Amino acid sequence: MRRTYPIVLSPQQDGAFLVTVPDLPTCVTSGSSIEEAYNMAEDALSACLLTLEDENLPLPKATAIQEVKVKQEELVLLLPVDTLSYRMATDTHAVRKNVSIPAWMSAMVERRNINCSQVLQDSLRAMLETPITAK
Repeated sequence: MRRTYPIVLSPQQDGAFLVTVPDLPTCVTSGSSIEEAYNMAEDALSACLLTLEDENLPLPKATAIQEVKVKQEELVLLLPVDTLSYRMATDTHAVRKNVSIPAWMSAMVERRNINCSQVLQDSLRAMLETPITAK
């Protein structure tokens, strides 16, 4: 799922940047530069949102960027994240699933040396990447 949240970058005395997510107070990270802090925030925010999704907890509504309260030296940026893409990139361990197909199909698959696991993964990935439309 694609979402965009504001993040706050706070400069530190050592030149690094602390990153917080106002809508997820426990989501905190840092980086030695603005670019690194932003990249670390993308990873941290994605992981925080995945945890909420996995626990079937509601995702917080994003605060409008103009409503985020910051100190003068702090920087507010919008950070778009895609939890499905993040999940696909990081959760790569295999889970065994048994499926049933007709005998004739199984015979043809074997003759053509088709990898059923790969075909199923490719098909499911395409289906999961397609947005759900209201009926």
